[in-house]
Amino acid sequence: LAQVTLRASVALEHGRLPIAIGRTLMSAPPATERPVWLDLDCLQPRQQLLLSLTRATVEILEAASVPCWITGGTLLGALRHKGFVPHDDDVDLECFEADLDSIVKAFEGRQRLSFRLGGLWKETRVGHVRLDGADVELDIFLREAELLELPDFP
Repeated sequence: LAQVTLRASVALEHGRLPIAIGRTLMSAPPATERPVWLDLDCLQPRQQLLLSLTRATVEILEAASVPCWITGGTLLGALRHKGFVPHDDDVDLECFEADLDSIVKAFEGRQRLSFRLGGLWKETRVGHVRLDGADVELDIFLREAELLELPDFP
């Protein structure tokens, strides 16, 4: 996350880091159980997987000359906590929507890593990178090249 945090600092200086809010993957627990997102012992192994997935994703995108940067709760965690927000269970990146074909090609034929295009988060298309065999995904919000201020990305 240090490498991604450095990217956030550099990109922030260039005004390229709008804020987005990631999705929550947890379902409501029974009333007698502590919610998983409050149990840091359960989240820390997941966060380690997410960190590995983030490193691999950034390396793949860099090799394909696709710019990416952190956003949302991932950016907040990097700046506020020097890592993950303690209860966070996902990673949020942004790329330019114009690079979608390059992103798809970059992940073709990868062992254990796959990219799929999801739906929309408000008005923004979202892709997902999955680590096969693990219950973790990384969200990639696909932004317009102008990075205009939008209601979901102020």
